[in-house]
Amino acid sequence: MLLREGGFDGALAKCRKVVGHFKHSPANSDELNVQQASLGQVQKPLVQDVPTRWNSTLEMIKHVMRNRNALYTTLSQQKHNLALPTNAEYEKLAKLEKLLEPCRYDLQR
Repeated sequence: MLLREGGFDGALAKCRKVVGHFKHSPANSDELNVQQASLGQVQKPLVQDVPTRWNSTLEMIKHVMRNRNALYTTLSQQKHNLALPTNAEYEKLAKLEKLLEPCRYDLQR
C-alpha cells in the first residue's frame, strides 16, 4: 500500500526488470561481474524481490543502488529494451531504502 501511494511503483518495476535481465542470463551476469571488478566493487549478484518477503525489496534496492554505475556501463554495451531508473527515481529509491532500513532491525526482535 505504502509503495503504491508513495509513487515508488515505477522505480521498483524498473529495478525488477533490470534485476531479472541479469538473473535470467549467466552471460549478462558475467558481464556485470566484469564491470563490478573494473570499478573496484565486490562482485555480488543482484537480488530479486519476492512479494511475500518485504525485506527482499529492501535488499533489491540496496543492490541496485550499490551497482548503479556497473549496471549503467554493462547495459550501455548491450542491446536491450530496458530502462534504468532515472535520477529522480534513484532519489526515490534512496528515500525508500532509508525508510525501510530501520524496520529491518525492529522486526528481527
